Amino acid sequence: MGHFQELSKFNRGTVMGCHLCNKSIHEISLLLNIPRSTVVI
Repeated sequence: MGHFQELSKFNRGTVMGCHLCNKSIHEISLLLNIPRSTVVI
């Protein structure tokens, strides 16, 4: 199994903000440098 690390509150809010601005999962993962599987909402 992989190693799991929680996102900070700031990064979680950033992901949600990007999602609300209709950014794709791929775009969000590139912007924040986190795996796409972490971004899935």
